[in-house]
Amino acid sequence: GWRDAVLADIELAKANRGRAQMYPTEYAKTNLKEDFAESMAMFLTDRRKLKEIAPNRERYLHNLTKMLNNKLRY
Repeated sequence: GWRDAVLADIELAKANRGRAQMYPTEYAKTNLKEDFAESMAMFLTDRRKLKEIAPNRERYLHNLTKMLNNKLRY
């Protein structure tokens, strides 16, 4: 789920010490709900940047929006 995507991105950022960001925004550090909200906002406005900062979150949101789009069509 979301928590797993966040943890995977944090581990990825730690492994790549050159990456400065573990979170899409400073406010995303507040809690998982705010991280989701900030990540979704970035997904909708600058998806490429989210993919660079947090590829696991981007993939999760891509799959979520794809699933929602499919459900809304019927």
